Amino acid sequence: MVFILRRRTPGWDLPGLIDAAILTVAAGLLCWVYLIGPTVGDTGATAATRLVSAAYPLGDLLLLALGARLVLSTRRTRWRSARWSATSC
Repeated sequence: MVFILRRRTPGWDLPGLIDAAILTVAAGLLCWVYLIGPTVGDTGATAATRLVSAAYPLGDLLLLALGARLVLSTRRTRWRSARWSATSC
């Protein structure tokens, strides 16, 4: 997905970046409050369990950020297949 994004918008697209950042921060806050925070705060689990349980939502946030950046870019091209593939994730 990173390669699709770099090929589609080789320069800086600040409005698309800001829009994607807003969505990612909002989702990150919800993810931290409801998924990561309780898992990391669990003292009965081992460190490895807490690390792995926190890594999966962080990976999901990374994919959400890339997908939002791809969908919300302001540059209009003939690459509609990239938009469809990003929305199918």
